[in-house]
Amino acid sequence: MSRTKPGQAREKEPAGALAREIAHGLRAALEVTRGESAAARITHLELPEPAPEYGNSDVQRERHRMGLSQSAFARIMNISSKTVEAWEAGTKKPGPPSRRLLQILSDVETLKIVARQAGFDLIPAAKREPQPARAGSKK
Repeated sequence: MSRTKPGQAREKEPAGALAREIAHGLRAALEVTRGESAAARITHLELPEPAPEYGNSDVQRERHRMGLSQSAFARIMNISSKTVEAWEAGTKKPGPPSRRLLQILSDVETLKIVARQAGFDLIPAAKREPQPARAGSKK
């Protein structure tokens, strides 16, 4: 491959190949835009509504419904116990990611999966503190 010196014309082929590739891409984009091509897939994504607001009594009600202590609830939510205390006291409110997680965990089966990942086996029939999962447990 030879290098060009200042003032010397550069080889046209690489630039020409690039120009052809760009032109081809633009033509393909226009065909898709006009609906003339089935080669491309257009996906429409409907964004969900924001998660509902959770006040102090809502957080406490959800935690009790789940049958969890503040520390177990904090561990499952991956937050500190102090944060749960602040939410339930009304001095802080859950932010958007925490509200979405609370919304998701309202489904009991999802709660069980997330709790298991946090190291808990939930026993809904027993009104006691969930027990940490045993090492090697495959539930």
